[in-house]
Amino acid sequence: MTLKGNFDSFYIATILQLLSNDRKTGILRITDGDKEIQVFLKEGTIIYAMGSNSKDQLGYLLKTNGRISEEQLQECLRISKEKKQALGKVLVEKQLITMAELKKFIQKQAENVVFNLFSWDQGDFEYKDTKLSLKGLQIVRLNPMQVVLEATRRIDEMSTLKKLIPNDRIIFRLSGKTENKEEIVLNEDEWRLLSLLDGSRNVRQIIIESGYDDFQVYKILYSLVLSGRIEKSMAISPQARAEAALVQIDDVDSKMLREGLDSLGLPRSSAVRHALTRIFRDCVGTDELLNTVVQEAEKLNGPEDQSLITTLKEENKIPFMHDIIHLLWEKTEPS
Repeated sequence: MTLKGNFDSFYIATILQLLSNDRKTGILRITDGDKEIQVFLKEGTIIYAMGSNSKDQLGYLLKTNGRISEEQLQECLRISKEKKQALGKVLVEKQLITMAELKKFIQKQAENVVFNLFSWDQGDFEYKDTKLSLKGLQIVRLNPMQVVLEATRRIDEMSTLKKLIPNDRIIFRLSGKTENKEEIVLNEDEWRLLSLLDGSRNVRQIIIESGYDDFQVYKILYSLVLSGRIEKSMAISPQARAEAALVQIDDVDSKMLREGLDSLGLPRSSAVRHALTRIFRDCVGTDELLNTVVQEAEKLNGPEDQSLITTLKEENKIPFMHDIIHLLWEKTEPS
C-alpha cells in the first residue's frame, strides 16, 4: 500500500488514524522544504520516529537536559561513526547514561518528533508498506490514537498561547519586576529558558537552543509573561527585519531604487550605494538577503562608510529602504 499527497496538521491526524486502524507496517515520510520527519509503524503502532532538525536528535536532547557535556557528545559521536554503532549504545557502554535513561530519552525524542509534526502548517507525505530494518535501534511504542488526542489538545492550547506570543520571531527580555512585587519561585525548565533570554534571541532560537519542543517553550514563556517575569523586547531579530524588508521591496523596480538612492544623496561612486544596490539585487529570500548583508558589510569597514550608514539609518525617509539600511548598520556598527 502506498499513500501520498499534501497535508495540514489536522489531515495528518487522519492519516495516522488510518494507518493505526489498518494495523499497517511501514514508513510514513513527511517533508516541507528541507525539513523531514520519518515515522516507523509496526502493526499500527509507532515504534520509532526521527527528524532532520538537530534538536530532535538523541545526543542534542541528552546534552540540553544536562546528562552529557558537549565534549562527551562529540567523543561518543566519533566512536559511533568509527565503530558504526548507534550513539545510544556507545553512551551506555561508556557508562555516561544507563539503559533505563536511554529508553526514556529515546521515548521523549520520538514524542517530540511526532508532536512537532502537528505544528507544521504544510507539507507533503508519503507512506509505503515495507519490512522494517531497525537493527541496533531502541524502539518505542506510541499509540497513534493517543498521539492524535494529545496533539489535538496541544493545538487547542497553542491557540491560546499564541494570543500572547503570536509568532516565533518575538524577542523577550527580563522585566526586572515580579507580579505583586513578590519573589517568584521558578522551576528548572523556567530557569533554563531565562538563561537564554539575552535580548537578542527570538522564540525560534530559544526553541532550538533549549532542546525543548515548540509547545513546551510557548507554554513556559506564556507563564513567565503572565507572572511579569519577562516582557517583549522592542528589539527586532535580523530574521524578522529581513522578512519585513522583502515585503517592503516587493513592488520596487530598478528605477525606483535608483531614484531612492539619489534622494539619499549617494553619488554613483559611493561604496555604500554599491552595497545597497547589490543587497537589493540579491533579495530573493531571507537567508540570501542576510548573507549578502554580511558580505557587503565586510567591505565597508572604514569610519567614513560606517558614519554614513549610521546617518542613513537615523535620517532615511525612504520606507522601502528602512530595514535593509538597518540590517547593514547592525553589521557595520563597531562593537
